[in-house]
Amino acid sequence: MIGRILQFAMFWCVAVSAGLALSGCRHATPQPEPVSGKTEIAFRTHAERFEARGAGGVWRPLFLKGVNLGAGIPGSGPNCRTVTEEHYALWFNQMSELGANGLRVYNLQPPAFYRALAAHNLANAANPLYLIQGVWLDDTAPPHDLHALTAAFDDAIEAAVRRIHGAGTPATPDVSRWTFALLIGREVMPEEVRATDENRGAVSSRPPAFTGRHFRLESGTPTECWLAARLEHAVAFERAAFGTERPVGFSSWPPLDPLRHPTESRDSGEDIASVDLANLEVMDAPAGFFVGYHVYPYNPDFMNEDPGYRAVRDADGPNPYLGYLRELKAHYRGIPLLVAEFGVPSSWGCARFNPAGMGHGGHDEEAQGRINARLLRSIHDSGCAGGVYFAWLDEWWKGNWITRRLNFPQERRRLWHNLCDPEANYGLIAFDPPPPAFTRWPDVSGAGAVRGIRSDADSTVFHLRLTLDRPLATGEKIVVGLDTYGDGRGEQILPDGTRTRLRCEFALVMDAGNREDAAPVSPGLTAQLYVTPAYDLCGIFHGAAGAEQRFHSTPTSGAGWHPVRWQNAAAHESPDGNYKFPAACFDIGRLRTAALPAENPKAETSAASSLAAVLFHGNTIEIRLPYALLQFTDPSALRVMDDDRATPEAETAVSGGIAVAVACRGSLLETGRFRWEPWTTAPPTAERRKPGYFMLRDAFRKLDAPAPQP
Repeated sequence: MIGRILQFAMFWCVAVSAGLALSGCRHATPQPEPVSGKTEIAFRTHAERFEARGAGGVWRPLFLKGVNLGAGIPGSGPNCRTVTEEHYALWFNQMSELGANGLRVYNLQPPAFYRALAAHNLANAANPLYLIQGVWLDDTAPPHDLHALTAAFDDAIEAAVRRIHGAGTPATPDVSRWTFALLIGREVMPEEVRATDENRGAVSSRPPAFTGRHFRLESGTPTECWLAARLEHAVAFERAAFGTERPVGFSSWPPLDPLRHPTESRDSGEDIASVDLANLEVMDAPAGFFVGYHVYPYNPDFMNEDPGYRAVRDADGPNPYLGYLRELKAHYRGIPLLVAEFGVPSSWGCARFNPAGMGHGGHDEEAQGRINARLLRSIHDSGCAGGVYFAWLDEWWKGNWITRRLNFPQERRRLWHNLCDPEANYGLIAFDPPPPAFTRWPDVSGAGAVRGIRSDADSTVFHLRLTLDRPLATGEKIVVGLDTYGDGRGEQILPDGTRTRLRCEFALVMDAGNREDAAPVSPGLTAQLYVTPAYDLCGIFHGAAGAEQRFHSTPTSGAGWHPVRWQNAAAHESPDGNYKFPAACFDIGRLRTAALPAENPKAETSAASSLAAVLFHGNTIEIRLPYALLQFTDPSALRVMDDDRATPEAETAVSGGIAVAVACRGSLLETGRFRWEPWTTAPPTAERRKPGYFMLRDAFRKLDAPAPQP
């Protein structure tokens, strides 16, 4: 304890007396002497790779294969503190089974995390999980000069260093021997970079722009100087306080890359600023410096619109992602490049396209796994030093830009799982509700082809089970109208011309014909979800909706139907006008189907696509519709979209439940409203490893190398 106090005293004494030339930078970083004559390190950068010190002090290469852990379990938000030590232990064992050798967190974790990590690594000394400790940089709102965050960010860096050494409060075990790196910061917005650079003025031509004891930058923008100073502070503080260090890096992303992207529109805000630390010189930092990037295959647009990237191929075909990584790595020649986030989600909705089929969603769980394995190969083959998969868990609280105006309020998203939202479905671990407990529908009237109807609603989807007098024959259709709120509003005439007493906002048309455009999962069986023109939300984010789209339901009779779609890109062009790109929409209402054996459907259900909305087995049809498709903004409170476009706010209404009208073979069945009880805590779930877990495990194993010991 006395030694630790003396170490801190030494740090602050040196900090007061140190003179640091920070041309263009405002925060003086201390320059302490090491506690001992030799700084102890267990991990380092060497040329373009990472190394770990093994037995006998031998340095061995380490390709980092990691996962990002955000512990936002159902019912919790980003700063969850309810995960138990036993739960962390389960996850760490599963990560080791996955073949991961790295684990990244974004900020300080609760004591249970560090206790479980220490216990896991002591019990698995031959194959420990190396920790990449993050330090979160608070957001600036509105975006402004990063210097306003300096003091708080430096304090957070120091708190993280103390925590990994077991010197923080509350007490935690010392996990520094397994802490591979400090990766500080977040995806800084281009607007923040511009504000910082403009506020600080032009960089002086006097060399160098930044000089520290550990790092030097010969020339750089004010933002680059600020980042260099923060890395300096991280190394200086740990060396002074604990006599050791580890590789340090700052999180970045493609919108800030130093490359030229001729296809990118300036209106997108994705290519208006850059940050480049390729010229950061290591002076006295034996553990070294690396570049950390979050790189996904669908964002920004230039990654998939640049002709040069699109021309690159791998064994599976065109691969713009590989083309981008190669160019980025070539720029950072001689420096390890860690892809600190990569992956695609298993969401029903797609926010951005990719010409190689690696878009931002729209993948079932099998496809998610195949694509993630391909991304890992691209990371390895492009010469990167490692890849950290995003993410370990499906985190319900998260929301993507494309659903921001569809599902709210944000603070209640943690209570239900939006299967359509890409951001909430990246995980290798899913949280499944119990199997549906189908109950009889109230107030059923009509007879004919439909002999039974049952329903259920859970934390994820609205369920419907129809029992027919016989299976659908080739060429037959069945139409289900869905009245989601308001008896006096909606369309009376279904897409097949059937008139109902209900007024429906949505209609699901299932066709047993042999159409050429049938969904690939089950040829011959198609399902299309339609919405009334007044209630159509396509284009809501881009301000591209038509005048007939009211964003609320209105009473109509014969107004027609629109296919349910998302607009995920506006028309745009490059600054010079040489490249033009049309608006793009995703047909999220074109639903997957699966035909299951009538004799034993349960045995085959697990083999159906995780995107399958309609399951045919014999004379039974099971339908599962995510709430977002039915425009429930918050199903836990039964709230649906009921917006008035004339106001800046987004209005909602409380639904009285869902009533359905089923038309089949000339007969019509109509129901009263099925209403579920609202909930204020997350319903029970069961954890499940998705197929992508096992596919990524196979990909990790192909890159295996003996793990050196710290």
